[in-house]
Amino acid sequence: MFLSPLFLIAAAAGAAVPLILHLLQTRRRVRLPFPTLRFVQLARRQSARRIRLENLLLWLIRTLIMVALGMAFAVPILRRGGFRWLGDAPRDIAIVIDASYSMRYDTGRRTVWDEALETARTLVEGLGENDRYCLYLARRQPKALVAAPVSDKQEGLDRLEDLEPGFTTSQLAPAVTAALEALQPGEGRRELELHIITDNQALPWESFGGGPGGPPARWDPAPLDGDTTLFVTLLGVSAPRNTGPAGIELTPPVVRPGFPAELSVTLTRTGPPAPTTATLVIDGKEHARRAVDPSDPAADAPVFVLPPLPAGVHPARIETPPDHLPVDDAFHFLVRVEEQPPALCVGSPEDTFYLRTALRAAAGPGGTTPEAVPPGDLAEASLPRHACIFLCNALPLPGQTIGALEDYVRAGGLLVVFPGRNASPADYGAWRILPGTPASVTEVPLALRRRTLAWDQPLHPLVRPLREDAGVPALTVRRALRWNSLHPDTVRLVSMGSGRPFLLERPLGDGRVLMCAVAADRTWSDFPLSPFYLPLVARCLDHGAGLEARAPNHPAAGPLALDGILPAIPPGARLAGPGHASIPIRQTVRDGRTRHFVEDLAVPGIYELTEPARLDTTPVLAINLPRRESDLTPLPDGAVAGSLGIERLHLARDPESLARLVRDHRVGRSYSEHLLWTAFALVVLEFFLANLLLRRSGTPAARLEIDPSGHLHRPVA
Repeated sequence: MFLSPLFLIAAAAGAAVPLILHLLQTRRRVRLPFPTLRFVQLARRQSARRIRLENLLLWLIRTLIMVALGMAFAVPILRRGGFRWLGDAPRDIAIVIDASYSMRYDTGRRTVWDEALETARTLVEGLGENDRYCLYLARRQPKALVAAPVSDKQEGLDRLEDLEPGFTTSQLAPAVTAALEALQPGEGRRELELHIITDNQALPWESFGGGPGGPPARWDPAPLDGDTTLFVTLLGVSAPRNTGPAGIELTPPVVRPGFPAELSVTLTRTGPPAPTTATLVIDGKEHARRAVDPSDPAADAPVFVLPPLPAGVHPARIETPPDHLPVDDAFHFLVRVEEQPPALCVGSPEDTFYLRTALRAAAGPGGTTPEAVPPGDLAEASLPRHACIFLCNALPLPGQTIGALEDYVRAGGLLVVFPGRNASPADYGAWRILPGTPASVTEVPLALRRRTLAWDQPLHPLVRPLREDAGVPALTVRRALRWNSLHPDTVRLVSMGSGRPFLLERPLGDGRVLMCAVAADRTWSDFPLSPFYLPLVARCLDHGAGLEARAPNHPAAGPLALDGILPAIPPGARLAGPGHASIPIRQTVRDGRTRHFVEDLAVPGIYELTEPARLDTTPVLAINLPRRESDLTPLPDGAVAGSLGIERLHLARDPESLARLVRDHRVGRSYSEHLLWTAFALVVLEFFLANLLLRRSGTPAARLEIDPSGHLHRPVA
């Protein structure tokens, strides 16, 4: 395509000038005063062929000079892509913007997100009258700002105004797939373009290949192999730096009043390690500060000792100094200080007598009396607020109650099952969460009743204190459950001679199920009178509290089920998030039970539960950013094409280079400057070649010599 095609006529006319001049050129004859010209005629014949070749070369160079000048003034434009390489065509473009929180990175002038929005606005404003566009955000789930291609530029510019990135990680592949589906060719023949605008982080590209921590690979690069042109813009800095708290570990997970606790902190880093500090804030007040030196392993993972705190739930956080990504400089968590973790004993007063006595003794002088309900009232009890539930000769139970107990365990609770006289082996068949289904109840012969317990898992957090405190106890067992087979996930914690299980554990979801081979009272054994009955009950309570204590620490995510995380949720209760934003609690009925959930907890911070009849609030949830997004490791060179599974793409590192690529693709590239430089080089070549030939040329007489004898001859080279 030429912007001034009339100059092509001038180029053709200029190319004819050297040809005409060469055709009109005649050779000048020279007369010599010699008696014979045979020597001159011989020299002319020998050099005629060389002269013709030299004249042809000069003619060719002069012709090329005129052609290059004419085409340069014609302004040739060559497009690198598109259906019509000699002209323009209407376009449909899709713009996908990464909206993860790593886009909040501050480069010094502005954030990467501001640069991404400016790039998207420039793309929309640069469209032609017949062009169309659509806009998509790449978040945890793709969000369409403009779902189908439209030509109204103002609509897209309004959607981009005041847009903010999210607080989660992003999945580029689903958003790109949705954008390609919106770009399916419609009426007429239109050129298709796809623009991906993201930062220089490697993490979002894992969604195309099912990388670690990402979803399974479902990306199909086939649409990009056709007529769709792909532009990828990687904004931000080439070597980002970031440091922030990645997680904490509180020991013990549930703190008792007046007792200290230990807090271990882990940090995440991108870029060269540098010294920093970690600050512990409890109840809004700074408690302690630790220096962190990456070169010293002992000081790289700071450890804090929590002071004695009163009973209650205390909001806390770990902070690092502000950096280029300030949104991840705080990690929120809850410190739960309880007088005694609540336990629920299910069974008759006779069946739970020894158990309730042991729980009261484990609570100490200031402890509370454990709650006890008969099996028939278990359906009315609030299960999520208990750290541990003991079933003492409580079977059989209705199917709805069994389902509620299963949900309680999966949400992080601890269920301890003791057999009894009321339950037959068939009553255990309706359960799906037990470590194993008992085959029978065995009456132990008198001679074999004395059993010595063996610790099969001595390092288990529940068994280790028992082994250290109780040694190797012996029991008198008159009756016990017998299992023919156990669940594959079941772990045998304690056995009683000949490898027969005494205490089994099965992990399930976030919780555990413990099952004992004997009853909780003295009808089956003297277990309640043994030296490790009380420590076992106390450890079960603490173990259950530790399991349940993990729930208030969640990453920012989508819908979150609250059952099993929060205590009893009264009607009309709401969550108050950071900034006192009110979040309604939704309800749904599933399997005949009412479930509570919230649609989105995206903002990191502490969430409090508010009740209509109360003015005060209670901290119940700590929400944090998904810390994988804090890993700003740059994308290696050439990794974009490998992640997408294609070879053809246009890669830009800043808005300016993207503008050049788009201009070359849509408008084309002018080669006038190249032609002018070519013409200049040909002029210089023609000048030197013409002068060289002129010096070498001359009359035939000038090239003859006369020796002393008077003979005429040509000099020998």
